[in-house]
Amino acid sequence: LLRLFSFSSSLKSSMPARISASLRIPLGRLDIPIPYGGLTGAGLEVEVQKTLALENPRLDFESGWAVGATLTAGLVLGGTSSPFRPFVTAAYLLEEQSFLLSIGLNLVPLFEVISLH
Repeated sequence: LLRLFSFSSSLKSSMPARISASLRIPLGRLDIPIPYGGLTGAGLEVEVQKTLALENPRLDFESGWAVGATLTAGLVLGGTSSPFRPFVTAAYLLEEQSFLLSIGLNLVPLFEVISLH
């Protein structure tokens, strides 16, 4: 079962696939100080997703489309040793008229800095 963003797909198949197209737009390098760190950058990603299934011998598309946008900020706390990226994602499933809002924190850059080489 594939998902469009976090929406469950209604398409059930033994060979599902998801097609997506996205555009990433940098909103610029920033230098906005906050206590013990600063905001260093921001970006926006706009994405469209659709699911499909390959069943012998035809290709079925799900009738719904999902669109979404993610706003990400680059923050540094305690110098350059602790970067992290908070984000907000808004997604909309057109066919079912369902809306999703997700707020999160990407800590992967933090582990890249403290990993052993």
